Amino acid sequence: MNRITQYFDDGSHPLDTPEMQSRQNVLRLLCLAMIGGLIILSVGVVCTVMFALGGRPLSGNAGRLVGVPIVTVLGATLTLSAVAIARAIVPMLWNSGLKRVATEPPETPEDGVPPETDPERLWRVYAGGKFAEFAVTEAAAFATAVLYHLTADPAMIAFVAGIVAFQLLRLPNAARNRIWFDGAALKLEELRSNPAP
Repeated sequence: MNRITQYFDDGSHPLDTPEMQSRQNVLRLLCLAMIGGLIILSVGVVCTVMFALGGRPLSGNAGRLVGVPIVTVLGATLTLSAVAIARAIVPMLWNSGLKRVATEPPETPEDGVPPETDPERLWRVYAGGKFAEFAVTEAAAFATAVLYHLTADPAMIAFVAGIVAFQLLRLPNAARNRIWFDGAALKLEELRSNPAP
């Protein structure tokens, strides 16, 4: 019997343990804090531009590309690139993490501390990828909000709102976590039963 499926024999799921529930709650809280921080930043920038600067940009919007301000094109490119990069890099992180769990033993813990179980190691892979996804999109949204401060172009705030919507759609919840975990457990079993030469 492998180390993942044994957790399912009593009808329970590895993510239902109190420790794993706590880890899920912390990851969700961190992601929500990033979304909340981005919303607060955007509101602050909009208020600064509208009330402190009278709706005028700090810099001009004279440079245009096909009739669209170059900075707006830059904001759109930044937003779309961040989402594309996040969607591409996270599966790569997850796959490399699964291969590491399948082929490498858990790190040697301190004396008296039990080694990490496979579910704990899988969760660490998932959480790392999810945090990377949010970090990449958060950085792009922050830069786009700064561009709004410079240009006062409402399209920038629309781009930030698009990233917030993306983050909300990708927010880790119990169902999404379980779907990923179950797929990862199956993939881990395959990797261990058919090791690469």
